[in-house]
Amino acid sequence: MSLNAEIKVSLEAKENFLLDLKLHVYHYMDANEVLEKKLKGADLQMVESIKKIQSQSAELDDPKKIRDAATSLIDLVDPVAEGSGDQKTLLQCLQEAPHKFLAYMTDTTKSYVSTTLGF
Repeated sequence: MSLNAEIKVSLEAKENFLLDLKLHVYHYMDANEVLEKKLKGADLQMVESIKKIQSQSAELDDPKKIRDAATSLIDLVDPVAEGSGDQKTLLQCLQEAPHKFLAYMTDTTKSYVSTTLGF
């Protein structure tokens, strides 16, 4: 094989490599954008729920208000899917809340770390 042919093959291989690299970068950029949107939505929902709980905590003299605040806390850490057949009592949900919140924080952290390591 002549030197010109070897150079041509080498350049084609480099061009293919760069094209593959660009495709991978675009894929990760798209995945990152989707993840950022999801996390931003989850963060906004958490902030809104925390504000709602804080505003209700000042009014905890009434048992109904206590129940509303507890329900808001449960909705924050373990939202109930519409039409789900799993009916738990408020007390059971409150007992599971710390574990659900920890799982939410762990999953969110893992998402951030895996996206960062992907880049």
